[in-house]
Amino acid sequence: MNFKNNRFFSKLAIISHWVLIGLVVVAILFSIWGIKLTIDLENNKDIWNSLYFTSDNFDMIYNIIIVMINVMAFSVVSWWFYRAHKNLRQFDPTGNSPLFSIFCWLIPFVNLVTPYRYVKELFQKSNSITKRGETPSLGIWWFSWILTAILVSPVSRLERIYMGADTVYTYYHGLRNYCLAMLGLQCCHLLFLFISIKIIKSYAQVETELEQLSFSWNPESVVKHETIDISGYSPDDLVEDVKNIDTTDPNTKTN
Repeated sequence: MNFKNNRFFSKLAIISHWVLIGLVVVAILFSIWGIKLTIDLENNKDIWNSLYFTSDNFDMIYNIIIVMINVMAFSVVSWWFYRAHKNLRQFDPTGNSPLFSIFCWLIPFVNLVTPYRYVKELFQKSNSITKRGETPSLGIWWFSWILTAILVSPVSRLERIYMGADTVYTYYHGLRNYCLAMLGLQCCHLLFLFISIKIIKSYAQVETELEQLSFSWNPESVVKHETIDISGYSPDDLVEDVKNIDTTDPNTKTN
């Protein structure tokens, strides 16, 4: 059995999620800060000019960092996900393709359903093998992901509106709406990341049990039955051979 140890990649996946959580918390604080300033400093143009420059630079730097970290995190998590499915197929070759477990996250509309089915399959099949009954809250986890994906488009649109503002007044209202939407988006994203960490930790424990089972599984331990050629035997010959069995032999078992 070609079972791959996946503990290293599960740890990397968890670390990448914690890094993303840190960036999400920064975005939440920035959103709260922006909302507070739009309320307190609405009529102060000098301060608004300073805020305009500061927020623009923060957004640019933050977006560059978040894109880089997301690409790294996706690479690590998708590889862990792929190896987890490859390991599971050592016990049960049926089911979804391990390779598609990577690409299903990238295909529009498919990524709203298929990844959930893949994760559910991991726990259902592994639990039937290890006799575990523990499954994380996949429903809440996936609902938070769908809500995050839905909010991305309106948040991006609101960002373009406030970034293209030509007056302090339109910038004020645009930034407030953007910060409110961003706050909701990042809260959903934060919930998704926390539950994702729980799911990865939970399945890492399952994989440890699967790995132990893979060591005990030995194809050579299967009993090989000797094939007896009975061609040329007549029914009378077979009956005669049965009568000649020495029932006094202690090694002979009769039913």
